[in-house]
Amino acid sequence: MPPILQQFIPLFAAAALAFIGYGLDAALTASSRTQAEKALADFSRPVNTPKASQQDAPMGSPEYKIRLGFSGFGLNVAGWEQIALYGACALTGVALAVPILIVGLPPVLAIAAPFLGYVGINAYIDGKWDAVRLQMDKELPTMLTRLSSLLKANPNLIETLDNVAEGLDPEKPLQAWIRRFAARLQASGRQGLEETQAEAERISPALLLAVVEIGRLWEPAGRATSKPCARRRSTWPT
Repeated sequence: MPPILQQFIPLFAAAALAFIGYGLDAALTASSRTQAEKALADFSRPVNTPKASQQDAPMGSPEYKIRLGFSGFGLNVAGWEQIALYGACALTGVALAVPILIVGLPPVLAIAAPFLGYVGINAYIDGKWDAVRLQMDKELPTMLTRLSSLLKANPNLIETLDNVAEGLDPEKPLQAWIRRFAARLQASGRQGLEETQAEAERISPALLLAVVEIGRLWEPAGRATSKPCARRRSTWPT
């Protein structure tokens, strides 16, 4: 190896360690800040207000993807996703660097090991997420066909969505997602529809298109139920 390149090896190593240290520090800071915010919210929440689950993460969000990746190893990293991510990158980098040094390959390869670990772990997580998206897209035609046929017999969209979910594969993610969609629509109405559309946009264009079409079917029913209420309010004495 040229002497001038050997002079830069400590700098490269320091940069790699600084990158890992920065990631871990940012993850720990974010985790502690989140816990403090949750504690403050719990303190200010009324006693009779139900507490939201800390395990929930929107499907397609970075937190969801990290949890999905680590679930392949049987690990539940809910609440400390970033710490787990950077820790796995560091361990993978060490696992790559040690054999390189033992075999006697150029040290530059060992210096690049942390970056290779980061790329490798993220590629694995993206691969797990792409597999989930593919499973959902494959079931979409069946779901839409079944929805169209069942709506002819039962125009209640929320009940029909629940019935459609019953016919989907319970081992695949679309069934649970459709059930959450129906629950959001029933509980929050327009807001639930918008939240579901935002989540579907993160998952796949095909799923977003399906949600938009379902929303168009639901909106006339929503307007129809709101008009009688408006008429009743207009007859109240002033």
